[in-house]
Amino acid sequence: SVPPDLRALAVFLDSKFEGPFGIRFGWDALIGLIPGIGAVIPTLVSLYIVVRGAILGVSLFTVIRMLLNVLFDTALSMIPIAGQF
Repeated sequence: SVPPDLRALAVFLDSKFEGPFGIRFGWDALIGLIPGIGAVIPTLVSLYIVVRGAILGVSLFTVIRMLLNVLFDTALSMIPIAGQF
């Protein structure tokens, strides 16, 4: 079961708002629009989630997959314009 604070963080980052046609987005997408820090802050928050998962006993395989996802997301967000999609 996911702790309530991590669930709330996920909603805050990924689906806090509803745009046209019912498309949901969160602060992660909005922060990503800020040059420079737009990739750093979401990466730090993602790493916090990975660490919490490890502390809560998530398997090593899952932690590695989470880290690879964070790495991929961070690398993609570094690409101007394309990183926003």
